Amino acid sequence: MADISSDSEEELPEHDINMASDSSLKPVHFIEPLPIQVITRHKLNAEEIKVLPRFADYKPGDPSKVLYLKNLHPKVSEEDLQALFGHQQSKTSKKIKFRLLTGKMKGQAFVEFPSTELAADAMELVHGYVMREKPVIICYGNRGKT
Repeated sequence: MADISSDSEEELPEHDINMASDSSLKPVHFIEPLPIQVITRHKLNAEEIKVLPRFADYKPGDPSKVLYLKNLHPKVSEEDLQALFGHQQSKTSKKIKFRLLTGKMKGQAFVEFPSTELAADAMELVHGYVMREKPVIICYGNRGKT
C-alpha cells in the first residue's frame, strides 16, 4: 500500500491514492451516436430549408474537410455534436475535431474531419437535422481543402 503522510486525518484506499498521483489519467466519456433513423426522420430536406427566408440563398460551398454549422440552438453542446456526428467517427481512427463558437458567434461551430469524403458524408446525413427545434444548417468551411 502507498505511504500516506501521518498528518492526513483520513486515509484513502490504495486505488484512489494511485489515481490521484497519476495526472495522465482522464475520465473517459463515451457519447452514444444518434441512430441514423432518428437523424433522417427529424431533418428538413433541401426544399424545406430554402423555404426559410434566412436560408433562401443557401449554398453548400466548395468541398473541404471542415464543416461550418450555423443556426444551432444556444444550448447545443460539444457532446450533442459528438452524438450527431458519431457515425462518421466510427469510420476513422483519427479524431473528429469540434469547435463551438462563443460570445457573439454563439450558435455556430466548426467540425473538422480527417478527409473531405467523411465531411461530405456527414453533411449529407446531418444537414437539416432539427436539433432543439432548430434545423442545423451546414456549409463547407474554407480551411482544410484537400
